[in-house]
Amino acid sequence: MTPGTTDVPVVVYHDLESWAAMRVLSLVALIVLVVAHVFDVDLGVFWVFAYGIPGSTAAIAVMGRRRIELDSTGIRVYRRGKLRLQRPLSSFSRLKPLFAGTVAIVFDDGAWTWIPSVGQEGTTLLDFLSATREAEVVRGPTRGSNVLEMRVTALRFPAGTCVGCGREATTTVDFEASSGWNFIFVSWGVSRTLRAPACERCQSRRKWLFRGAFALPAVSMLYVLPGPWSPPGQPDPIRTVAFIVAVSSFLGLIRWGDALFDRWLFGLWGFSLSRDTSRVRLRVRDPGLRHDIAGLARSPGTGVAAVDAEGTTYVL
Repeated sequence: MTPGTTDVPVVVYHDLESWAAMRVLSLVALIVLVVAHVFDVDLGVFWVFAYGIPGSTAAIAVMGRRRIELDSTGIRVYRRGKLRLQRPLSSFSRLKPLFAGTVAIVFDDGAWTWIPSVGQEGTTLLDFLSATREAEVVRGPTRGSNVLEMRVTALRFPAGTCVGCGREATTTVDFEASSGWNFIFVSWGVSRTLRAPACERCQSRRKWLFRGAFALPAVSMLYVLPGPWSPPGQPDPIRTVAFIVAVSSFLGLIRWGDALFDRWLFGLWGFSLSRDTSRVRLRVRDPGLRHDIAGLARSPGTGVAAVDAEGTTYVL
């Protein structure tokens, strides 16, 4: 959808789409709290949900749910059925990241409203807005650099060609672009799935390479386990080294495995989102593919779009 079309609205966003389900959950939580209080039941960590769901429902009911409509003429924000904010699309200034999963829509006069940058509705709205104001569609590649940066909606790959080997593409392969921070098992931010055309051979190689890579830590860990090769009660420096290799390899594969394998197989790696999730940054090893991606980004409607219909999701 592009500005100037007559479809109204392009996007309709609600603060809480399933209000009825939220009220049912709140009722269930209140019943659980009453039962726990009467029978002196310890809810443990579940007390956070038991109090949080009714509290959130009450807060939304008091403040009123918002409805945000966006079309080619402008943006309208309703609360309790009344129009609270209306601006033409031309007055949209920028997207301002607030915290993980939340973005402010800022207008030229300083007025603003916030939306989550996750989910299909929020992602579609942000994609539309970023396309209306971002004059610079793609940045790079500069001489000697393999880095490209562009709008998420502008990222496209050559149609019918596997990005890994150049053969005929018969399927797709998924890449994850994320914004935030990640430390082994602990991460915080948002993530978006990007799809590229691939062949069955490259997709199969990726799957088996990832599985086979875990064979090293698995075999090392088997040596650490008690057995005839490791008499109990006797110090064995080889077992210590094997344990260190197993743990470090396992954690390294979880953290950097995808990037290493994708770089080797497809020549695509380093996917990351901007803080407002509207732009993506990636590295492309092959100069020809890098040139094609940059050219397709400047030619809307060509190639195979990489954006995923499900939009951006939380990474926890």
